[in-house]
Amino acid sequence: MHQEIDQNRSLNFILGLTELLFSGLSLYHHLSLLYRYQMHPEILWAFQVPAEIIALNILAGLTGIYCAYLLLRNKMAWLKAYLIPSLAFLASFLLEVLFY
Repeated sequence: MHQEIDQNRSLNFILGLTELLFSGLSLYHHLSLLYRYQMHPEILWAFQVPAEIIALNILAGLTGIYCAYLLLRNKMAWLKAYLIPSLAFLASFLLEVLFY
């Protein structure tokens, strides 16, 4: 029984670090993209993502980091911790495709 708990904790730790890495990279990418859009208006972008979509992606990245934290502390199941940020990213993608 203790071996199962230790395996579950190690699996949660690996999956939590993975989610933390991907959510952190996504958050960094969207924050830097928003910064480049706002601070360099002289650049003529071929395609510019609306600020609302970038804000939703930043919110999804923050949600992913929070879920990864809960997963690392064994306070959330790994399926739920991956499903919540994935649905947030999917929602922002669908809003971008449907309205822009």
